[in-house]
Amino acid sequence: MNRGPLPQDALGADAPPPRTGTGMFRSTFAIAFYTLLSRIAGFVRDIVMTAVLGTSAGADAFFIALRLANLGRSLFAEGALNAAFVPMFSGHLEQSGRAGAFRFANIILNWLLVILFAVTIVLELLMPFIVLVFAPGFTSVPGKIELATLFSRIAFPYLLLVSLVTLLSGVLNSMGRFWVGAAVPILLNLAMIFALLVAAPYNANPALLLAWSCPVAGVVQLCVLIYASRRIGLKWRLQLPRPNPELKKLLRLLLPVALAGVIGWGSILVTSALASFQESAVSFLQYAERLYHLPLSLIGISIGVVLLPELSRQWRGTRHDRALKSQNRALEFALLLTLPAAVLLFLLSEPIINVLFERARFTASDTRATAAALSVMAWGLPGAVLAHIFVTVFYARQDTKTPLLYNAISNGVYVAAACACFFFVGYVGIAIAASLAAWTHATLLGVVLHRGGQLVLDARLRKRAGRFLASAAVMVVVVWGLHQGGGIAPLAESLGSGLLARASVLFVLFCAGLLAYAAACQLTGAAHWREIIEVALPQYSRKQEKP
Repeated sequence: MNRGPLPQDALGADAPPPRTGTGMFRSTFAIAFYTLLSRIAGFVRDIVMTAVLGTSAGADAFFIALRLANLGRSLFAEGALNAAFVPMFSGHLEQSGRAGAFRFANIILNWLLVILFAVTIVLELLMPFIVLVFAPGFTSVPGKIELATLFSRIAFPYLLLVSLVTLLSGVLNSMGRFWVGAAVPILLNLAMIFALLVAAPYNANPALLLAWSCPVAGVVQLCVLIYASRRIGLKWRLQLPRPNPELKKLLRLLLPVALAGVIGWGSILVTSALASFQESAVSFLQYAERLYHLPLSLIGISIGVVLLPELSRQWRGTRHDRALKSQNRALEFALLLTLPAAVLLFLLSEPIINVLFERARFTASDTRATAAALSVMAWGLPGAVLAHIFVTVFYARQDTKTPLLYNAISNGVYVAAACACFFFVGYVGIAIAASLAAWTHATLLGVVLHRGGQLVLDARLRKRAGRFLASAAVMVVVVWGLHQGGGIAPLAESLGSGLLARASVLFVLFCAGLLAYAAACQLTGAAHWREIIEVALPQYSRKQEKP
């Protein structure tokens, strides 16, 4: 049953003010900005890593360890905790103010600490078996499986630390303080860069230092979030947790999303095991995923972080029209940015990887192999972004069971397609399966939301979506003509083959493609430059959206 609107005085000064459409997009830009800084730091890390480790056995072993250490992020940071905690915390904030909301946060923090500490101990003891399941192909190389086990044991406590960071970020996001949670991932990349540039020359095994950088960075991230949360009044007090009715409700919401995370973990397990049977395939896929996740994080995840607390408040009351409008604008914004990103990754995958990674132990053949995976992944990028927004709509309505079903189906498609394609095209088949699964997930979720009346595409979105596609087609023609058609060849020949020359050519291709897309959007009416100014520079806007 839908509750009536809360009286205005019930909201008080404790709850963040309602956010307009432009306000939501400005918050998204803020998150995207810090996420971009983190990704830039990540690319610098990867550039240094490829030069130091290349696609060696040590690199493969570390990537398995990093994947296990990041399990906390896949299960909690972008899943269960955000889905279950943020809507409940937002509800407490509106109903009982900061004091009640912070009491609830303290209960969950202490329970999370106890549960994940126990989980970490158990999994540390089982690590040799876990690594063997994730990378059975490593046993064919002497010492490789033992190396991966050692790295995984060192890095795995990051799961506990990043989960606590995630919950504190959820508190700050619900209070409208989005930038802190978006900025702290930079610290992990900086720690890894430090390990490679400073410590690696004095150690025979730089990958070992990379493994140690994960828990060290997690401790620093947690300290930053504790300080930021204290600035808004949340003082985390360590105490023995006790059963609580709100905890039971949180667990009911959390369990389906955690199961979805386990299903995703299982699919990663299968595909990692497959890739381990092909030499350097784990590294090829890892480097390709790093580039693929840049636009996914900047667009899909950033929009989802802002949209979740906003929709939670709107669907909670009778502001359903505002919720539908927010969803339509979020989808419109996502399409505007995702389509050109997918085009650039697809058409320019090889020159991108060439400029970023090809040096020292990362060879030209490694570039071609990684680019093959990236170009295929690019096809699934719009589907992955749409799916992330659709899942956010379910979570905002405190429905975590429905996404579980369709997550299971899409992961089933991923595993089946990966197994089938791997035996024909190797690791590229895993990339094909990922794109197919992303579109399957988005389609299923979108159909269900539409049938339930929770996704009603307004006339503006329907009109502009087609124009975005047409503008993207213009971009394809321009970029393909310059790159594959030889239009950029005279410039490339005059500049030479050095790194700066190759980077300059890539920059020209990027600019030409984006300018073509922007011009097409302006001419077709898909987007107008004044709308961008209204979002990015509100002080110069001629009009403000009415609340």
